[in-house]
Amino acid sequence: MQTTKIGLICILILGSCTVMLDDMEETRLIKPYRDPYFEPSPTMRFNLLKHHIQYIKDYSHLIPDSKVPKEIILAQGILESDGGRSNAARNKNNHFGIYFGDTLAYFDSPARCFEYHSKLLNRRYFVQTTDCGVWANNLEANGYATDTMYAETLISIIEQIRL
Repeated sequence: MQTTKIGLICILILGSCTVMLDDMEETRLIKPYRDPYFEPSPTMRFNLLKHHIQYIKDYSHLIPDSKVPKEIILAQGILESDGGRSNAARNKNNHFGIYFGDTLAYFDSPARCFEYHSKLLNRRYFVQTTDCGVWANNLEANGYATDTMYAETLISIIEQIRL
């Protein structure tokens, strides 16, 4: 009986933590970088922070010329690596959560990662358009990520960086 109570308490605590984490995730993004000419909508899925803006400055020059819109690549890099702060980005130069089999891929430089990612998108997810909305929806529909809101999140990031 006591085990059951502890189990229920753990479930309740974990359940509330999950809710709190979801709420924290939302509130964590309440202090975004504020462009004086841009006011994010209250329904925006992702708010850029200062380190995301720095990410654009630091890594946008690494995007290779390709038919993939640069905004898509930058938005994915910001989202997948938390603006370069993820362990994968810092320790493995992996800005896009790329796996080789079951192993998180290691790249010898961020430039190699951006190059590989661009080739991957051109090979597996290519869409004959420069429309970022079409690209984002195509990536989500074809399983690039498991998040069912992936396209909406990318579009939200792209709207904010206004490249």
